[in-house]
Order: sequence, then structure tokens, then C-alpha cells
Amino acid sequence: MARLPDDVIKQIKSTISLLRLVESQGYQPKKQGKDYVVSCPFHNDKTPSLVISPKTNLYHCFGCGAAGSVIDWVIKTQGVSFRHAVEILRNDLPTLAAPVQPVTRSTVQKMEVLLSGDSEARQLLNQVVSYYHETLLQNPEALDYQQTYVDTYAKVAHCKLYTTKTPITAADLLNDRVLPFYASHELPVLRILTDRGTEYCGKLEQHDYQLYLSVNEIEHTKTKARHPQTNGICERFHKTILQEFYQPSLRRKIYGSLEDLQMDLDEWLNYYNNERTHQGKKCCGRTPVQTLEDGKKIWMEKFVN
Repeated sequence: MARLPDDVIKQIKSTISLLRLVESQGYQPKKQGKDYVVSCPFHNDKTPSLVISPKTNLYHCFGCGAAGSVIDWVIKTQGVSFRHAVEILRNDLPTLAAPVQPVTRSTVQKMEVLLSGDSEARQLLNQVVSYYHETLLQNPEALDYQQTYVDTYAKVAHCKLYTTKTPITAADLLNDRVLPFYASHELPVLRILTDRGTEYCGKLEQHDYQLYLSVNEIEHTKTKARHPQTNGICERFHKTILQEFYQPSLRRKIYGSLEDLQMDLDEWLNYYNNERTHQGKKCCGRTPVQTLEDGKKIWMEKFVN
């Protein structure tokens, strides 16, 4: 029997919408962020653990490990051979094809490249940039600081913006955002890991942050000296928030106050915690808040009892 051409297989995998295929079989995937989740048909799945990615047109189950393309899906759900699965999909191509995204072309003329090949002009531009950078650093009103908290288990994050970086602002984030959040979920905060910055470390009787932790009976541990990777979860979150919130927001909008920026930051954090799915070891395709709720029983048994 002749081997199926590679271009035919490639066309099937790229043209057939996995999401439409799954829906056509009676399943009801639910949207979570950019992906969709559905109960896995390949094992006894009590909570939806199979993630469908429209972007890659692939699926992956974090419960049993099943994964693959539209062809793999048909093979496993219908119990047919590879060739038979391809034939089935070829017949269903008109109804299961992914919608074609219209291609838009910009009518805006491209801006002429400035300063190309002119070393003196480039040097002047660099001097101007350096001047404004130093001027901003010398102006306290232009400096904003973000205090960040990230749950190392569920990846729930809280952030608040301040004009200063002090022990008071560090304690305020816990008092205003973090502890009330966990109280609403009936969970205690037992330990906090920070770096060795002066806003976090100092003598208990003279340091507001240390005093706040002591009053609330929260154990304080610190990253190893000259080993910032020991707080890698927070560093990865900072990269995410930079790429997904700050860079797009600051390109689209000029903020007139810290409060306006905080308002948009809170909106993004709500999306991050409640809608954006994570593929990490603990989240397994769930949102941070879903992971927190699902892990509450384990958390209570391990840390409280």
C-alpha cells in the first residue's frame, strides 16, 4: 500500500481545527485564557485536565499525558489506524477547517530610517538619551517602585506601586493585598521568602517590615547571598509582567498619575490570576486561583495539621 504523502499529512494537521473536531464529537471545551480545557476522554478525569491550544492546534492532558495532533485525536477516540484517521479527516475537511484570518495590509507609509550610517548623529542621540535618563533618576517624582508578591505553589500574584522603596511599603503590600486575599480563602500565610534588600531586612525592633511579620507570626526566609536564582519564580513573573503588561501599556497610553497606572495594573492582575492559564508543574493548565482552590486541602494538611 502506497505511503501517504507528507504534504497531505501536513495539510491535515494545519487545516483541520482541533477545537472544531473536539466540539463535533459532543465535547464542550471551556475557554481559559488563550487555550481551552475539557475533560480528558482517555482516563477517568474528574476535573478538566486536557488543554487544547488553538495556536499550535495540539492537545495535551496533564492527567494521563495524552498529547498530539488532530490525527492522534481521531486515532485514540475512534480506535482506527493512522491511514484511516487521515481519510476520515480528509472527508470532514470542509466542515472542520479552521477559519481563515483576513490579512490586513497597512496603508501607513514606512518612516524613513533616521541616522543610518551617521556615527556623529548616533553619538549625539545617545548623549540625549543619557541626559534624559540621568534627569529622570534625579527627579523623585519620576520614579515608581513595584512591590511584588508571588505564591510559589499556585503562582497567584499581587503587586502595588509606590513612589518610595521602604519597609513601610513592603509591609503595606502584605497588609492591603496579600493577607486579606488569603483570609478570604481561609488560608494562613506562614512563611515569606524575600531577597536581602534593606526594605525587607533589619533589626526587628527598628524595622517596620520585620515587625509586621513578627506581629502576624509569619516566618521570614531570605535568598542566598549572590544567588538571585533562589527566587526564580518572582524573577520569571517580573519578565511576564514586563512583556505582557508594562511594555504594551506604556506604548499605548501616557499615564498622568500613579493611580491610573495602578488601576490598569489591577485589571491585568485580575486577568493573570483568574483567566490566564499556566502550564507549570502545579498549575497544569489551570489558572492560579483555580490551582490555589484545588490545592487548599493539600496545603492545609501539609502546613497546618
